[in-house]
Amino acid sequence: FATPPSALPLAKANKLKIIAVTSATRSPIFPDLPTVAEGGVRGYEYSFWFGLFGPSGLPAPIVQRLFEASQAVLRDPELVNRIVASGNDVSPSKTSAEFATWALEDGVRQTKLALEAGAASGQ
Repeated sequence: FATPPSALPLAKANKLKIIAVTSATRSPIFPDLPTVAEGGVRGYEYSFWFGLFGPSGLPAPIVQRLFEASQAVLRDPELVNRIVASGNDVSPSKTSAEFATWALEDGVRQTKLALEAGAASGQ
């Protein structure tokens, strides 16, 4: 398994064959590649993502200001093209609350997978 930015240069140089993507849907970066689920491993999904976080108790107006600023940056076509060219996808959340909910749910899912795989907790 590799992240898109680390796999893309190797694939372009024919040093690596990418066989599937781990996201729930096909990647806009690799539209011809099937998902792992399409390959027969039902329910498999793992996505590489970035998020913007702040300290607990950050006042709502500051959260909103940071969210709006991040959305403005992610509407810049030049930046989006650079992100996509590096092997990443840009799919911003509609609201900061939507992202917070999604990030918490993803954390629960990843923790469950780690425990099922026998990974040790951060002791």
